[in-house]
Amino acid sequence: MKQIVGNPLQLKSLNHISLVCRSVEESTDFYTNVLGFVPIRRPGSFDFDGAWLFNYGIGIHLLQSETPSDNLPKKTEINPKDSHISFQCESMGMVEKKLKEMGIVYKRQQVEEGGIYVDQLFFHDPDGFMIEICNCDNLPVIPIAGEMVRSSCSRVNFDIISQKQIQTFVQICGITSVEDKVPKECWSGHKPNVEFVKIFGCIGYTHVPIQLRNKLENKSIKCVHLGVSTESKAYIMYDSVQQRVIIIKDVVFYENESWTWNKELMGNLELMIPDEEGEMESNYEGSQ
Repeated sequence: MKQIVGNPLQLKSLNHISLVCRSVEESTDFYTNVLGFVPIRRPGSFDFDGAWLFNYGIGIHLLQSETPSDNLPKKTEINPKDSHISFQCESMGMVEKKLKEMGIVYKRQQVEEGGIYVDQLFFHDPDGFMIEICNCDNLPVIPIAGEMVRSSCSRVNFDIISQKQIQTFVQICGITSVEDKVPKECWSGHKPNVEFVKIFGCIGYTHVPIQLRNKLENKSIKCVHLGVSTESKAYIMYDSVQQRVIIIKDVVFYENESWTWNKELMGNLELMIPDEEGEMESNYEGSQ
């Protein structure tokens, strides 16, 4: 099999998804009033009906179908295995309550993995495209072991990670051009919560899920804090023993302690960050 090289196209992020719909107006109403997207300007050179929406770092591009609506198939059965787009939320209970109030038919499902529970709600948009709301960030994101890590991960160095962290924190730090406000506050109208910010390079003990260890193994791993993930509500932690990156929420920090770096430890060290297509399985030796 031909070897897969991590991020061969040098992709940066997901920009948008396009959906063909029966009615642009009806779909726009759904994605704005139900999912909270915001209409944005669309190129005036387009000679076909549609709408552009944006929120949560991605765009939704709605395209008016050229096929008569009566001839477009529409799914009525809610099947969690159908193609869908998934959103994470703060409170599953609140989401379920709102769906009931809006009269939206949904299907609830729960996944259990080693004592970690993930709740999922599935429902359709006006054209039958599946929407999922979940709290999937309860699960730790761990790269797979062995050769698969090398083929499914993008290799980066500390400079790249530092640059990403700077870009993140610029959004929550004050700037002189807007008095008493930060960029994120100017956009959303709310002051950002910075309680998650920890000292770069401090010590943190990452939790090892029960399914990835036995009774005699440690419940946590001593790691170095490298920043916050831009893909999920989690921290980027470096395990110097296994020389790997772990993206995880459950961390106990000791900000007064820092890692002692030396040339022997660093060498030509490169870190591996899992890409979006990498299947997330254990990279802990205790799980083999």
